[in-house]
Amino acid sequence: MVALYAGTLGAKQGIEMIVEAARRMRELPIQFVISGEGVAADSLQSAARGLANVQFMGLQPAADLNQLLNLADVHLLPQREGTEGSLFPSKLTGMLASGRPVVAMCAPGSEIAESIDGCGIRVDYGDVAAFSAAIRRLAAGQTERLEMGHRARRRALDRFRQDVILRNLEIAFSTHGKAVAQALAQSAGD
Repeated sequence: MVALYAGTLGAKQGIEMIVEAARRMRELPIQFVISGEGVAADSLQSAARGLANVQFMGLQPAADLNQLLNLADVHLLPQREGTEGSLFPSKLTGMLASGRPVVAMCAPGSEIAESIDGCGIRVDYGDVAAFSAAIRRLAAGQTERLEMGHRARRRALDRFRQDVILRNLEIAFSTHGKAVAQALAQSAGD
């Protein structure tokens, strides 16, 4: 089984928690693949030294992204507390579109938690024990993993396709656009 993280190897992602989860699951037939580049790459590789179940891949060309995402049985989305409010992680749409479940660190009720509901497992920030348990659960439960993956693909198609997003934006603008324009005009006059 492959548990994949693909993205920036930066400080805000909390990717070191993947290495810790791999350390806790050395005895299981799970390969942790970390693909990307960034400021944390060297420290992550040092932390993973000696772990046969962790493999690093450099940043992959955009043309190979689908192939990379389809390599996964489970996608990993670790995050540090306080980072989720800044931006919705764009990588999540590709994870869901691949038809694989996601194990994500996020706040209950957040946009990320809502996006993976039924398509993966949400754990609290920094809870490596829960993160590891979620990965173990999906590794052991092939039927659950495949069902979540199917729902993940459906969610991506229903919510994150470009035409769907543009249609929803058009509806929102036509419904609320006049009120927004009036509010902007009023604030400009103040």
